[in-house]
Amino acid sequence: MKQISVFGCGAMGTNIANLLAENVTRLDDYKNNILWFVRDEECFGERLIDVINGNRENPKYAPNVHLNDNIEAKGDAAAVASVSDVIFFVYATRHVNEILREISGHLKPNVLFISLSKGLLVTEPTETVPDQVIRLVSEEILRVTKSPCVVVSGGVNAKGLANGDFAEATIGCPNPERAEEAKLLLQNQNLMLTCTRDVITVEICGALKNILVLAAGIVDGLRLGTNTKSAVIRLGLYEIGQFCQYMYAKYDTSYTTLLQSCGISELFLCLLHRSDVMPQVGDDFDFFNLIIGRMLAEPRYAKLSLEEIERSLHPECVASGPDCARKVYARLESMHLTEQYPLFTAVHLICSRQLAAEDLLRMLQNHPAHQ
Repeated sequence: MKQISVFGCGAMGTNIANLLAENVTRLDDYKNNILWFVRDEECFGERLIDVINGNRENPKYAPNVHLNDNIEAKGDAAAVASVSDVIFFVYATRHVNEILREISGHLKPNVLFISLSKGLLVTEPTETVPDQVIRLVSEEILRVTKSPCVVVSGGVNAKGLANGDFAEATIGCPNPERAEEAKLLLQNQNLMLTCTRDVITVEICGALKNILVLAAGIVDGLRLGTNTKSAVIRLGLYEIGQFCQYMYAKYDTSYTTLLQSCGISELFLCLLHRSDVMPQVGDDFDFFNLIIGRMLAEPRYAKLSLEEIERSLHPECVASGPDCARKVYARLESMHLTEQYPLFTAVHLICSRQLAAEDLLRMLQNHPAHQ
């Protein structure tokens, strides 16, 4: 029988482990226990893994969520990876390379990765490739481990998953059998999944939507109203589609994938959070992008850098939107394409304090989508 494991102990990783622990008891081909790798972190003066195993709860990232008894938290990444047939990968991009290095060389030959990570990685410049190259998490998993990867993304937040709210998500994978296995493991009466071969757009949406959320927060900070915010959303989706089509032309990408849960639905999920309401423990860090965007545009925060704004919100806040905008901008600039992506460009320049937030409208008034 196949062993399932989860790598990632944040709010989403915790709730995915719980969901799998419930589903797996109904599946004959899988072991009834879920192995859960928990990084060596401190919680209330104790090791987080000890708190989790002792209290059946992850109070640091998902308080008040009771963990099913068939979840086993482990602290040895290589040991967990070595016995796993299916690995759910639920990490922020800043941890991806570290974890992959730990488990590379300890994997079963046919292990299947299912990634829920959202963000972009960049390669370091070399003599042969002087420019940084954007790499998707699924691409990095395949490069490091030589193992196939399914991508899951959509309008699902951790608290909603914990509460059993009805939701949808999108599975991206060119291999129908692997996609169906991911669907079998994740789907229940409250979480519906659709499959597409367009893995690139599914994963890109999960990353780039955070740039749009930053832009929406900037609109809030400028008090520009819903007309402007709706235009920003539309132009942002246009740029996501263009980015997928141009940067990944060798793949079979499709604009229609933007209509799936991974596209417009997840974007709406983030935008429905009010930009003046602080996320609570257990919320997704993606919500911080909206608040950061608003603060970048408000005069009272004009003297604060992005890093100072992030630290003022949460000591561990590293919002993915500014990081993603920086990486995308660097790639566009190296290809002399910044004028074709004025929204992405403006958001990065505002985040880095190279452009006043008030200039966002000027950038969008000359958008190529209007020509």
